[in-house]
Amino acid sequence: MNKKTTQMIKGIAILIMIMHHFIVIPFSELPYLVTLFGYACKICVAIYAVLSGYGYFFAKEKTVRYGLKKIWGLLQIYWLSLFTLFIPAAMRGGGKRLRGSWLCNCLVFCLT
Repeated sequence: MNKKTTQMIKGIAILIMIMHHFIVIPFSELPYLVTLFGYACKICVAIYAVLSGYGYFFAKEKTVRYGLKKIWGLLQIYWLSLFTLFIPAAMRGGGKRLRGSWLCNCLVFCLT
C-alpha cells in the first residue's frame, strides 16, 4: 500500500466517523436500523488507528521528537475544534436538546 492509498482510506474512515456522529445521538428519533448502522460505523476508529500505525511503521524518521511533533499537531486540531465548535454549541444548548441538525445549529451559532 502506498501513501496515496492509505490517505484515501483514511478519508473514507473520516467520512464514516462523521456519519457515526450524526446518526448516533442520544435524542435521535431515527429508526432502529439506521441507529444500528450508526453504531456499526464505529469501525472507522479501528481503520484509522491501523492505518496510522502502518504509516508510522514505514516512516523514515522514528524519533521521539517526530512522535511528539505528530502528537502536538493532533492536540492543536483537537483544542481548536473544541473551543470553536463544541464548547459554543454546548453553551448555546444550555443542557436542552438541540433541535434539528446539530451541525447546522453549531455552525449558525459560530457564524453569528
